[in-house]
Amino acid sequence: MTMKENRLFKQVFYIVLMILLFLLAVLLIFTTVTGKNIFQEAGRLPVVGKLFSGEEATVPRDQYEKETNQLRAKLKSEEEKVRQLELALDDRENEIFQLERQLEQLESGDNPEEMPEEEEENGEWASLIKTFEEMKPKNASRILIQMDEQTALNIMTELKEETRARILEKMPPENAAVFTSKLADE
Repeated sequence: MTMKENRLFKQVFYIVLMILLFLLAVLLIFTTVTGKNIFQEAGRLPVVGKLFSGEEATVPRDQYEKETNQLRAKLKSEEEKVRQLELALDDRENEIFQLERQLEQLESGDNPEEMPEEEEENGEWASLIKTFEEMKPKNASRILIQMDEQTALNIMTELKEETRARILEKMPPENAAVFTSKLADE
């Protein structure tokens, strides 16, 4: 930089500085006349407030705990709603399943009250299979897991493919894998 440029830069700097100091003085006089404390007004600003207040602008711990407890209560409430909706969904699925079964029977012309002579001989077994067909898949899977394995396999082989799939779907993966592999062997 040359001397002329240096002097020009200093002059511009001093002029800008003088203007800023003049504006600051006018602002202080104005706030004093109006009865406002400029430091209190600046303290209301989010970022500037931390600079002019001697303490940090933080939320008290009690307020955080209160908000946390409120959020936890809301979460429990929402979880309960989800559980209720899942139960309602299971009921609706069961109802749909039973209606589908009735529709199949009506379409095929089978009257559930008229059993052929062959089925009458195995009436108890057929009744058992029918019971599993009409059960909720979740409940049927729980019962089958608790049963003797061979009896459970015999029941599973007699069930319709769709029903068997729904029951296997509701089983824990390890039990479903065992039943699937044994059903495939038969």
